[in-house]
Amino acid sequence: MLILAVYSPRGNCCNASIVTGRIPVQRSTKRRLQMKITLIGSGNMGSALATQIAKAGHALVITGRNADKAKELARTTGAVFKDRPA
Repeated sequence: MLILAVYSPRGNCCNASIVTGRIPVQRSTKRRLQMKITLIGSGNMGSALATQIAKAGHALVITGRNADKAKELARTTGAVFKDRPA
């Protein structure tokens, strides 16, 4: 199971398309905004999403059932690992 929560800097929750792997990006008139994203799950899909989110320059927090796997993914992508999603 993979759960992806995407929050904009203004605090509005955005809908992310898990099927296509595309994450909506809010843009201001002058620069791209950074979103805070929490990724729950570090399996095949979670690791691929984490890599793309990190490349896009968004703030990423990773958590999941398998703490060792989530810690390793956070280390390789430059994300933050949290024991609990909250």
